[in-house]
Amino acid sequence: MKSTKILWSVIVCLVLSLSVSILANIGIINLSTIFKSSITTENVEKVLQLSDIEMTLDREWSLPKSSAVVKLDFKVKNISKEPQTIYQTNLSIFDYNECRYDVSTTFNSRRNPLLFSETINPNTQKELSVIFEVPQGELYNIGYSDNIESVGIQVFVDKIRSIKCKYRTFEEMIKVRERLAESPSEFKNISKTKIEEVAPEVVF
Repeated sequence: MKSTKILWSVIVCLVLSLSVSILANIGIINLSTIFKSSITTENVEKVLQLSDIEMTLDREWSLPKSSAVVKLDFKVKNISKEPQTIYQTNLSIFDYNECRYDVSTTFNSRRNPLLFSETINPNTQKELSVIFEVPQGELYNIGYSDNIESVGIQVFVDKIRSIKCKYRTFEEMIKVRERLAESPSEFKNISKTKIEEVAPEVVF
């Protein structure tokens, strides 16, 4: 009797596994989403804080014509009680498609001071900058590791198109991008000395 129950249990498990596998393969269920939502992780303690974030997109003669560089300038403060190190792998930028761009290793440490790492003592902050190689004609939003938080507004300056945008989040960046796409006339014939400010109407 016991062996029969075990046998039926095994059969039911196999049938369920096969059903889930088939549904996942044909795209009816997304296992990665299910696993992601079911895993309970502890909140990671924030130890570093980014502020005064400014990204400047410009041409770079050594890159192909369709490519550009984004220079990311920011302040980073140690808000923990121990020395903390920020690495180049802690920072990325994202475009509207959520494509991730990591810090460029093309340029030397004089242009890219965070090419390796920077240690920051408690209750102190440093001004740093890093460089990314990206396609032209897009807006970008900063991304960072779980132990870092960002405060304030991100400023994005596109020197090629002579525009300046401000946003706090990825979602706001999308709204700014949509506004740029819908109203291109707002940005035509802008002189090189004048930079148009564009920001979504978001109530906080």
